Amino acid sequence: MIFLTGTLRAAGALATLVSACALVFSGCGEGDSTAATSTNPVSPKMVSHKEFVEKSKEVCVKWKEKINKGLKDTYRQRTKETGEPEGTVGTVETMYTVVIPGMRKQLEEMEAVGLPKEEAYAAEEFWDAIRRMTHEIEAEGIFAWTRESTIAPIHNLGKPFELQNCVYF
Repeated sequence: MIFLTGTLRAAGALATLVSACALVFSGCGEGDSTAATSTNPVSPKMVSHKEFVEKSKEVCVKWKEKINKGLKDTYRQRTKETGEPEGTVGTVETMYTVVIPGMRKQLEEMEAVGLPKEEAYAAEEFWDAIRRMTHEIEAEGIFAWTRESTIAPIHNLGKPFELQNCVYF
């Protein structure tokens, strides 16, 4: 009798779990017009081309300096720790501790500038290229960081905004 009671409890628990899963997944795959806007409910502000370029350049200069400082600081620290020449130890590490976090913060600040009127799609495409490059570097490390095919889209998409050299490279 105890065995039967335990079996019934297990079956009841399983039925409850299946029901809960069915409820959770019942909405999957259905069209939801709010899905695209739920991550950013506030519309981006629109700015002039000139303001977009000037403010984005300021962000780029700021983050180039910060990333360079982070790289130099890490290289110096690893030189002290290992006795190896500066830059020969810590390069792989800096992809994850300096470059990727810096690129993410730079992109956040660039997005906060707003979108240039009549060029919003091009600016978003540029930002997306930076985002893709960041993901590639995160996945492949220094190999992606030094590969021209990773960097070229940033240069090409940044040209209309005079930001072709915006990312650290």
